[in-house]
Amino acid sequence: MTSPPSSDESIQTSERFATALERIVREAHRNGVDVEGGWECSIQDADIEYDVVVTRIGRRAETAEE
Repeated sequence: MTSPPSSDESIQTSERFATALERIVREAHRNGVDVEGGWECSIQDADIEYDVVVTRIGRRAETAEE
């Protein structure tokens, strides 16, 4: 996985988008924010709206190292 983009970096690939989204969800979860649900995201200058949905899918299996 590549390093997450800082707020100053442009997200120009789906990989960078996924990395940034993972960072946001991880940080929110760590801070006690309920990250499950849906949000509308509007891009005003393009007159586009997206519906973003976050759903918990389970826990990762623990490895022997943990």
